[in-house]
Amino acid sequence: MPENMRPAHSLFKNFTYSSILTIANYIFPLITFPYISRILGVNNVGICNFVDSIINYYILFSMMGVTTLGIREIARSKNDRQKLNNTFSSIIFLNIITTLVMAIILFVTTITIPKLSDYKELLFIGEIKLIFNCFLIEWFYKGIENFKYITIRTIIVKIAYVAGVFLFIHKADDYPIYYILTTMTIVINAIINTTYCKKIVSFSWKDLNIKSFYKQYLILGIYCILTSMYTTFNVMYLGFVCNDTEVGYYTTAVKLHTLILALFTALTNVLMPRMSFLFSQNKMDDFMNLYKATIEILFIFSFPLIVYSIAYSSQIILLLAGPGYEISSVCLQIIIANILIIGMEQVLIVQILMPMSKDQAILFNSIVGAVTGVVLNVILIGQYGCVGASVSWISAEFIVCIMAMYFTYKFTKLKINFILLTRHVLCAMPICVGLLLLSSMNINYIASMFIGFLVLCMYYCIIHVYIIKSTMVLEFISKLKNIILP
Repeated sequence: MPENMRPAHSLFKNFTYSSILTIANYIFPLITFPYISRILGVNNVGICNFVDSIINYYILFSMMGVTTLGIREIARSKNDRQKLNNTFSSIIFLNIITTLVMAIILFVTTITIPKLSDYKELLFIGEIKLIFNCFLIEWFYKGIENFKYITIRTIIVKIAYVAGVFLFIHKADDYPIYYILTTMTIVINAIINTTYCKKIVSFSWKDLNIKSFYKQYLILGIYCILTSMYTTFNVMYLGFVCNDTEVGYYTTAVKLHTLILALFTALTNVLMPRMSFLFSQNKMDDFMNLYKATIEILFIFSFPLIVYSIAYSSQIILLLAGPGYEISSVCLQIIIANILIIGMEQVLIVQILMPMSKDQAILFNSIVGAVTGVVLNVILIGQYGCVGASVSWISAEFIVCIMAMYFTYKFTKLKINFILLTRHVLCAMPICVGLLLLSSMNINYIASMFIGFLVLCMYYCIIHVYIIKSTMVLEFISKLKNIILP
């Protein structure tokens, strides 16, 4: 059996690789984003993000439930080569069919809808992104838990992307080149992935078993589509109702929020296939222990990040995006709590409900979120623009999180530790006020950010040791003492 398929990959090793990838996903955007935002300007950034939001919608319909279904089913069949071939062949065949349909629809709508015709050059570039996204097959590598390969390949491609940005983008009118470079990262990754996977799995027309997967494929696809109605639909709707500049403000805040959330997402990406495997093996004690540990990790990291981002939102936007994006700081202050809310959703939905195959509950949950998101978008965006989009998003996510708590308790009797959550909220209040006062002082904003970061770290070290008494923090300190003072 190939090394990639062996279950000997430890959870720690996978998380290490995923964390390296996450750090890279922090570093590379931090290198390119300040440059891109200053060279292209808020309007051209808005144009690229508006077009990309449209392309991502077509990708969403083309992918349906392949990401979740693929990770889950590949994880369950990775120890049986014949079953692995069958699962891989069936899922990618379904994906190819839906991708071809959406590619045709995208071409037709681009040349027939006036609003889209204005952006047809970029949309035709996006058509390439749509087609090659089908062959990205990240779900396969996550399912077999080959995070080492994902990390190395992604970093190499990102280095080439960064080089391309600085080599070819020098003025505001270069925004089509920027979008070409963004698309090429998908194309190159897809070519590498499909070539490398031949060493591990084989596609065969004889192995197709569409009946076993199409229902879950559609249900999980509808879930993804509905979820997008309160996560990414507001970008496209904002572009149609308002203008490219409002899109630029909003997507700048969202991009920074996404960077901050990425570290916790690295953990859930590692745990999802492992949770699926544990559930399929009926190892419920290990399943529950991973859940409790993840919740504690979420609380430890999310609250300091939220507090710091609220207090220093203006400075963060100025540092990373430059002048002209001031309204983005208000959006960032509104949506930053999604780090905690989406983090809890990832634990409850991705780590528990999905591995348990509670697809109908997940679908109902997404319907509630979609309805909430669409209604609030219609009510708020026309009048409040990017700020209204921010309020709409966080409100919908909050409703979805509450519903996820309900379904998790219904099927497993597991509850969020509200006592621990309350402690974190109460402890966050005084430091948030203190940092807001510090950030408003008339001193250099970079110096203020650095001082605030040090104060925040010292505060939370004391809080976790003496007030919250976090098990993980205390264990970490104990191990650190043993290393320093053996």
